[in-house]
Parts: sequence; structure tokens; C-alpha cells
Amino acid sequence: NDLNTLGGAARLEWHPKDSGFEASVMGYAYQRWENSFMEHNEYLLDDTGIWNQTPTTGREYIYRARTIARKDNWKMNTNGVLGNLGWHDDVSTLKLRAGYTWEDYYDHEPYITARSYPSEKGSNAIFADYYIDKDNVATLTDISDMNNLLNSGYKYQYIQQEFDRDHEGMTNVRLDYTRNLKPNSLGFGFASGFEWRSLNATNSSDQLWYKPGGNAASSMFIPDMKNPNGPFVDVQHFPWNQQTLDVTKSRNYTQLAYFRYQEQLFDGYVSLHYKWRHSQLIAGVRADSVNFNAFIPETDGTNPTGNINKKNSGYINPLPSLTFVHEFPENLILHAVYSQSVGRPQPTDLAQAAQFSCGNSDDTQGQVNCSLTQGNPNLKPRQAQNFDVSIDKFFNHGNGVVSVAYFNKMIKHDIYTTRATELINDQLTYVKQPRNANNSTLMGVEVSFVNRNIKGPWRQSFDINASGTWMQGRMTYEGSGVSYKLHQLVEQPKYVFNGSVTWHIPQVRGAVKASFSYSAKYLEGLNDDPTQIYGYGSQPSLDIGAWHDITDSLRIKYEVYNLAGSHTRMYYGENLNRLEAKESYGRSIYFELVYN
Repeated sequence: NDLNTLGGAARLEWHPKDSGFEASVMGYAYQRWENSFMEHNEYLLDDTGIWNQTPTTGREYIYRARTIARKDNWKMNTNGVLGNLGWHDDVSTLKLRAGYTWEDYYDHEPYITARSYPSEKGSNAIFADYYIDKDNVATLTDISDMNNLLNSGYKYQYIQQEFDRDHEGMTNVRLDYTRNLKPNSLGFGFASGFEWRSLNATNSSDQLWYKPGGNAASSMFIPDMKNPNGPFVDVQHFPWNQQTLDVTKSRNYTQLAYFRYQEQLFDGYVSLHYKWRHSQLIAGVRADSVNFNAFIPETDGTNPTGNINKKNSGYINPLPSLTFVHEFPENLILHAVYSQSVGRPQPTDLAQAAQFSCGNSDDTQGQVNCSLTQGNPNLKPRQAQNFDVSIDKFFNHGNGVVSVAYFNKMIKHDIYTTRATELINDQLTYVKQPRNANNSTLMGVEVSFVNRNIKGPWRQSFDINASGTWMQGRMTYEGSGVSYKLHQLVEQPKYVFNGSVTWHIPQVRGAVKASFSYSAKYLEGLNDDPTQIYGYGSQPSLDIGAWHDITDSLRIKYEVYNLAGSHTRMYYGENLNRLEAKESYGRSIYFELVYN
């Protein structure tokens, strides 16, 4: 992979002396682009013949081999112009903010799959050696004859190119006014504001699908890599002009990939404050109004008709909130909050027609190589009632705090993505679509500890930061005509822990920092069959960083991520108890030179 970023920003500020006015305008433009090759091989073994078998090793026939090659060349331009105009006096503040931001995305992604069924007879037989680790995951260690495998009859299974073009533009205007809300203000105060936001997003993709079949060996080679690998497709010099285009399939998938989404948001709020010497009460309400148009290709159930359907929808939600804060003696502070909130669906959840793709490892796992995603213009926004209570104890002259917090959320119309496995075009395919859950709840307790500038010997000092959260969720969702209950939400682990220790060493004008994080297993997505829901296993991570200043303006930084070499594990099953895959990304080491 070759990833690049180039860009810049400029900001002009105006502060007339003793006027209370301030103004600024900022512009930025960034471009990111990536060129990458992604190839991998899959082998299915025939256990009718097993040699050299031990409890952890063995040798079997290769009865199917498949090579998947994908090249990705994408570019994204991010731009914006932001303005700010403000005024304040001893009691009031008035701020007007406005801006326009836009992004353009381009991507060329060729994708090629070739597969072979080697003979299992005589000298044409090809064997694979493997070992099995403590997680019962089999890993290939050697292939008996790589050249024989290359000439075993590889045929093209999929040949495809995509040319994606996306654009998103957003206009935002916000006006806020506050009175008597400075940190040392007492008595009555209030805040009010209004926001308008307009979003326009368009996606189009020219998809070229070619007819499969034909001998693929002439476009394949064996790279100089350690075993096990396999024959790779030479994507760089692939003869696209010799392929036969499937005109009907290309037209259908090109039409299905189009969508357009327009959204208008109006948001107004009023917040009333009353502050005593040691207490504060805040009561407010926000009105959240959204209207959108989703333009989606019309289908006859499977194929596009060439027409575009327009879906209009919207909603308005009053969202009240109540906050109470009290400062007890000994630097003890109580926060209690009740609020209602709303979460809007993503534009691609609403305005996306059926889109079929293969070879994207982010959407597929194991033997399932293709995915079919489709939007749901009937999605309702996620609504929640939230209860939060926390107690904070400050110490060490304000450098340290211990906090205990309890939260409880009652969620209506929670949004999740369901997935079913179907056989489409002779390929196992994940069919995915966002839906609304019947009801969900989430409660938990978070304990955090922060203490900075802990004095040590020889003018050295330490910073400690740690937090742990326990969460319990409930969710009811609809499968294939059946309602299921789960004891957690999507992307909600039961336990999360984060901690770090920083050792400041003035003798070298630097510091050393160690960070540790841990997340328990959690659901990534649901399935119409609850025995096929999927997610990730527990994930610990240890990172080490250090830095020191050469001069007042020059700093050198060293960082090592995933020092312990932990693995990512993917699981299936209602209780995430069936290991599907294990990925090892190794360690990442960075050196940085910073000039300020």
C-alpha cells in the first residue's frame, strides 16, 4: 500500500481592540490518495487422504485452489470555507458561524478471481502441509509443488472493474446567544440558538463485468515469497482489452450503484440556567427537524428498470433535558442529567439500492466472498431517553480526579444491520440491510482515575490515567418472521478498560508513555438466523511511546503499537463461541521528527 496526504489550511483573524468583536475566516484543502495491491489464496483440502498426521500437523490433497486479486486506486479531496463572527460584553455573548464543506471521491478498483480443481491422481496430485494451533485454527505451512499448482487448470471466475465517483456538499449556519453564563456568574442566565444545515450527496459507479471462463494461467505467476503463498494474478499487466464485456450485467450493476440524498435540518434550542453559590440547575429543550429526499434506482425485484424512485420523509422531535450540579465540601461534585436524544440514519442507510460486490475483505469472511448491500428508506431515527449520574472527587491541587458514573439509556428504533447468507450467482453471499430494532436498553457504570504531575525522585514526575466501564444491554430484533432477544447491543462489549502511565524525565527533556486497552467480545452485526450472528473476540493492546526534545523547536518521537502482538479474532454463534478467523497484524513502529 502507498498512502499519501497533501494539503494545507489558512486562517485570518480580526480582533478590534476594546470592542468586544471578533471575526475569522478559514479555508482548507486536503487530498489523500492510495495505490494498493491486495492478493490472497484460498485452499480447500480433501481429507479422504491424510498423511503424516499428528495431533497438531498433517498433509492432505488440495482439491480446490482460488486466487483473489484486487487493486485499489482511490483519491479523496476534502475542502472547506468556515467563517465566524462574534461579539461579547461583560454579560452576553453572540456568535454567528457559517461554512460550506465538500468532498469528492474517485476510485478505480479492478477485481479478478481464478480457481482450479487440481487432480488428486498420480504425479498431478498436489499436497498441502498444515499445523493446528491452540485455538484449533489450521495454518498452511507448505505446498508440495507450486509449479504443478500453477498449471493445474486455473479458470477465471470473476473479472470486474469499478470506477466510483462520489460527491458530498454541506452548508451550515448557526447562531448562538448566551446571557449571564460566565464561570463566575450567579443567578438567572439563559442560552438560545438556531442552526440550519443542508446536505447533498451523490454516488455513481461505472461497473464493468466481463464474462468468466478461459485459461487464467497465462496471466499468473509465482512471486518470490515464503511459503505458503500460491500463484498470483499479474494485475499490473492484465489484458483487459482481450476480455469479453458482459453488457447486461455491467449496465444493471451500474444503475443499481447510483443514489442521491438531500437533507435539510433545522435545529433550535432554549436553555434556562440558575446558579447558586454551590449549585446549578439547567433546563432546556431542543427542537430537531429533518426532511430528506432519497433517490433510489427502481427494480423489478432483482434487476433495475432504468427509473429512479424518490422517497420523501422527515420528522420533528422536541428533545428536553434537565441537569443538576452541586459542589459539596472537600472538592466533591455531583452531576445528575436527564435528556432525550435522537440519532439520524446515515445517508447510505437510507438511499442505497442493491449493490453486489465481491472480494472486499471488509464485507466478507471465510468462504463467503461476495456481499449484497441495500438501503432502507423507511428507517426511523434512533430515539433515546438518557439518565446519567456521576460523582467527581478532585485532589492534588486540581491535578487529580476520581469519578464514578452510572448511565441508563432506553432506546427506541435502534438501528442495526442484519445479514443473511444466500447463494447468488453460484457464490455464497452476505445479504445486508439496515433495520430498526423493536426496543433496546443500555446501562452501565464507569470508574475513572486521573492524577497528573505526581512528584518522583530527581525532579521526575508521573501521569496516571485509567478508566473501566461495565455495560449491560438488551435488544429485541426481527429475524426471518421471528423475534429474537439479545443480552447486548451491536458494537457493545460488556467490559472496556483503558489506562496509561507517562514518565516525565527532565534530564533528557522527554518522557516515556505506556498505554494499555482491553475490550471484551462484542457483536459486529446481526443475522436473520441468531446462530449466525458475528462479532469480535476480546482484544487487549499494549502500546509504548517515547519522545525527547533536541532543541526548543525540534522533537523526536518513537512509537510501537501492539507491542504484545495480540491477534484479532472473529467469532460466530449466538454467544460468539465459534471461532471463524484469526488475524495477526504484527507490530507497527513509527519514528517522527516534529518541528514547531
